[in-house]
Parts: sequence; C-alpha cells; structure tokens
Amino acid sequence: MINLDLQGRRALVTGGSGGLGRAIAETLAAAGAQVAVHYRKGLDEAEAVVAAIQKQGGKAQAFQADVADPAAVEKLLQAVEGAFGGLDILVNNAGMDGQRASVGEDDPQAWEKILAVDLMGPYYCARAAIPRMEKAKRGVIINITSVHEFIPWEGYSAYTSAKAGLSMFT
Repeated sequence: MINLDLQGRRALVTGGSGGLGRAIAETLAAAGAQVAVHYRKGLDEAEAVVAAIQKQGGKAQAFQADVADPAAVEKLLQAVEGAFGGLDILVNNAGMDGQRASVGEDDPQAWEKILAVDLMGPYYCARAAIPRMEKAKRGVIINITSVHEFIPWEGYSAYTSAKAGLSMFT
C-alpha cells in the first residue's frame, strides 16, 4: 500500500457517485484531500459517497453536471472552486458504455452521446481545469480509460472508440 498524503489538496472525481469513481473518491479523501463527488443524475448515490467520506473524517461535497456540456462543466469547476478554494486533482472517470448493438443496428444518437460523455467530457473538464491549475502552479489530471481501448468489445464500438481516443488524448 502506498502512503499517500494529500492534505490540503482539492480533488474532483467525475462519475464519483458509484463503482470505480466512488472507490477513487474515498481513497483520495482517506489520503486527506477534499473531494468533489460529481454525479449526473444519481444524487442519492453521490450523497451516500459524501456521507461515507465524512463518516471517516474526510471532507466531501456532491456536485451535479453533465460533463458532455461544456457550459455545465465550466459551472461545475466554478462551483468546486467556490466551495474548496481551488482544484489540484481532476479525475476524469465519468463514463457510459451504452446498449450492446452491432454497427448498423445501433442508434447514431446513442453513439454520439457515449462519445460526448466518454471522450468530450474529459476534454471539457481538462480544458476547464488546466487554466486554474496553471494559475495555482500545480495540479494533476488523471483520465480513466479501459482495457477496451486495446481489446475490442463486441457490440460496444462507441465505448471502445471513446476510450481509445481518451488514451490518445492523455
């Protein structure tokens, strides 16, 4: 186990209301960071993560936004900055895989939504975070990809394409 000291750091975990995002948020908080737990539509789940972090003596707050919307991302970063006084760590974890369908049987709008969340969302978040981090002269951005950036996943071409693109963006 790595002894991680993040006292005084402020972190935003997109998709922090469940699964891997929850584990990341709880780990960052256990290491001393204040954690912004982002969610799109799972307020109850995000509040449960915040409560779990606070129960362990950590500091966390839930924030809602659609990462596929650049204006919403800017408002999210402004809200986190207002609540925590800045941002030191951005974890781009929010993502969706969609419904399994072969190309030609899939829905192009669903494909676009997956790309918007899984690829454009991290881009929008990084684009909004970088000037803030440059001003503070510190910061780190972590993009969560998938083994499926390398290993095809039949029926999930939008997800695998987005994750491969995110890997190249990183």
